[in-house]
Amino acid sequence: MKLIVGCDGREAQSYFDTLRHVAQLAGTEVIFVHVTDQSVQSDWERSATRRLLGRPPASLERFNEARARSANQILEDALTATTSWPAADRRAVVLAGNPERELVRLALAEKADLMAVGQHRLELGPHALGHCARFVVDHAPCTVIVVRGADITEAAARLLDSKLKPRYPPDKK
Repeated sequence: MKLIVGCDGREAQSYFDTLRHVAQLAGTEVIFVHVTDQSVQSDWERSATRRLLGRPPASLERFNEARARSANQILEDALTATTSWPAADRRAVVLAGNPERELVRLALAEKADLMAVGQHRLELGPHALGHCARFVVDHAPCTVIVVRGADITEAAARLLDSKLKPRYPPDKK
């Protein structure tokens, strides 16, 4: 089984703890991936050339270096957090481009069986997923697991306790 794990730097340990159960399947290959969003660079370049940021365009190189260091650190943290996983193979991949499209492309190229994305918004319902996770869920060629953090689970429990009351009294035995 091949599992692709999307990492954007906001993952808590609970994200990796949840996915550890999947990685326990025999022969699982895990690919941790971080996609650096190229639209941020084009926005930055436009602003820098207009001097809106107050920096000369030459600092674009420093911007790219910082972004590469950040991507590598995110993936290094993911690999460190999952050292105890019994996966057959674990590796990290840094991609550049549109994050949601690059994740789907990677799933196609790697012939992934499963992909994991996180939910970071503290809400429930149709708007709970961000645009990247929503795109991946809708377009991935494999099954997608949406991992909710502990804070989201707690918020959902409080919301459901306050808004959803049982229709019928519980049976007394």
